[in-house]
Amino acid sequence: MNITRIALTAALGLFLGKGAFSEEAGWVRTQTISPLSAPVDGDARSTNGKSSLAVAAERAPQVPAGQLFDLQVLLKPSNPVPSDSTAAAAAARKARFSAKDPNRFAPSQAQVDSVVSYLRQNGFTHIEAAPNRFSIRAQGTIANVSKAFRVGVKTFMYEGRPVFANDDTVQVPANLGAIVGNVLGLQNIY
Repeated sequence: MNITRIALTAALGLFLGKGAFSEEAGWVRTQTISPLSAPVDGDARSTNGKSSLAVAAERAPQVPAGQLFDLQVLLKPSNPVPSDSTAAAAAARKARFSAKDPNRFAPSQAQVDSVVSYLRQNGFTHIEAAPNRFSIRAQGTIANVSKAFRVGVKTFMYEGRPVFANDDTVQVPANLGAIVGNVLGLQNIY
């Protein structure tokens, strides 16, 4: 990589800000954002532009190294239904749930297998795919979570109770980006 390319990449990063692209090529963000970085629009409990949740977690430690997480990885439909309000979209949504072919929109078995393999490679155990192929349950430590999803999990008191939350948006390798939608189980705030 030449110096010009490095300089342009750095400038682009500064211009776009943190989170505009992955810090390391080959990773993509999922839909599992951190509640600690959620916008504060309309939150009367905000402090200096930060939500009360973000303020509570500011100096919070990461969860203990051995803490186990029971996760559910939600997979994206293989043939997404249009989200517009046209008659064709309505018909497609109705067809999605018809008894004729309940697996028509399910991720393929190969897609499920690739996510299961990825979880196993990252040390997760008790991995079980749902029969409908839309979710995969797995158990792992914070070390497994950090390695697989490039995220930490903080633990702190919020509204008088102990809680934990992912400290950044969950990421997956780019080859799984079209498959993995969300990762549940990284927060217990709500």
